[in-house]
Amino acid sequence: MFRTKDFILLFSAVVFLLVAISATTFFKSNLFTITDSDISFVEVEENVDYSAELYSPESISREDRLTEMRRKIAEGGELVISEPEEVIVDTSETDIEEITAQISDPIKCADYREFAGAWPISDLNTDLIEGARIYYLEHVTYVQTEVISTTSSSSLSVHEEVNREVLLQMPALSVSNNMENCLKTDVIGIAKDGSLIRNNEAGLYGVFDESTLVGYALDGFPIHGVSAKPSDVCGGHNSVDGYGYYINSESDSIINCFSSNQASL
Repeated sequence: MFRTKDFILLFSAVVFLLVAISATTFFKSNLFTITDSDISFVEVEENVDYSAELYSPESISREDRLTEMRRKIAEGGELVISEPEEVIVDTSETDIEEITAQISDPIKCADYREFAGAWPISDLNTDLIEGARIYYLEHVTYVQTEVISTTSSSSLSVHEEVNREVLLQMPALSVSNNMENCLKTDVIGIAKDGSLIRNNEAGLYGVFDESTLVGYALDGFPIHGVSAKPSDVCGGHNSVDGYGYYINSESDSIINCFSSNQASL
């Protein structure tokens, strides 16, 4: 005898099976149903011949290509090969001086020597006095003096005395007198910091441009950094600011000669 619980379980199982069978039948009928509108046929033409062609580049020899190229060049007239033009240099007096300054070697005196004397590396002072530029050292000394008072008593007073030891004196010039004085030593000037400028140190001071005052030559003219200005035989140039030497980046020497009388170290 079935109980109510067992009946409900049996009924539920039967209903589930019926639903599953119905759903399966429905999907199969829609999935495999194909109408005539879903299928189309394409007519294929019969007896159609197909062929393939292999590309074979035209065989032209190297000589034929060169011949054709020459012919086209001759017809076009666009390629012209001519002898290089002769460059004529104007050798006027000014140009000769400028060229000479660039290619000539320094003019050395017969008794030329390398300077090996003593020169201070610090405490050097400079001053302009009556048209001359001097380089000197200062020596301070202490002097005692006896001071007599109104009461006939005396006392000692100590004061400083500063003395100048002049090491070098050169003229302070601004205009060249067009002289070509030979170089007596390899030292050709004094730098702004008081060190000696040797003529073979163009590379050392070549890091500065023409607006920089490197120092003063022994003949009194200023020495500037590298410049492309035209120069005379000695390596100097006249401008509105006066005469001065300029370093040539193509030369190993700062100057070739002095444009005025040089001071001696």
